[in-house]
Amino acid sequence: TVCFIKLILILLFFLPNSNAQESFNFDVTEIEILDQGKKFIGKKNGVATTENGIVIKANYFEYDKIDNILIASGNVEIIDEVQDIKLYSKKITYFKNKEVIFTSGNSKAINSDGDIITADEFEYDQIQDILKAKGNVKIDYKKDKIFNIYSNNIKYSNKHKIFTSNGNSKATNNVGDIILADEFEYDQIQDILKAKGN
Repeated sequence: TVCFIKLILILLFFLPNSNAQESFNFDVTEIEILDQGKKFIGKKNGVATTENGIVIKANYFEYDKIDNILIASGNVEIIDEVQDIKLYSKKITYFKNKEVIFTSGNSKAINSDGDIITADEFEYDQIQDILKAKGNVKIDYKKDKIFNIYSNNIKYSNKHKIFTSNGNSKATNNVGDIILADEFEYDQIQDILKAKGN
């Protein structure tokens, strides 16, 4: 049965006349095909993978074949095997043609150093390797880092290991000192924190 389901998915989503530029490989418990094969619903847990190293685990999938957009919800976990970063959220929308993923609800990211970024929502650009966090953002640094950063918005360059905050930013260290600023820039490689404004 599992082989039969996978065969159907391959035939539906990997045909040469597909309008989608890239495709997903789905491994789900239960499937539903709608709109003459233009929409795919995956239910009761599963995994979606791409050719560029993205693995998405979730309870529910909805894939629009024409627009090449994937929506996943319910305990979503995204593993980017190429850029070495993991994202977690209640719901995500993956614009495959642009390689951009939006998360919403209790979003968390963990980079290769074990640093944890939490926020209300993320925008992750897989090509640029940049994560933008919005709403109640907190960075919890690991590996002997002595402070945490809080802000309304944070941009993280995973490639260059640079965090930039914007708006009502605060940094606290492990002895209780507090630094307030409009913006912070933290170079993780150089271990240098710069503050700007107020």
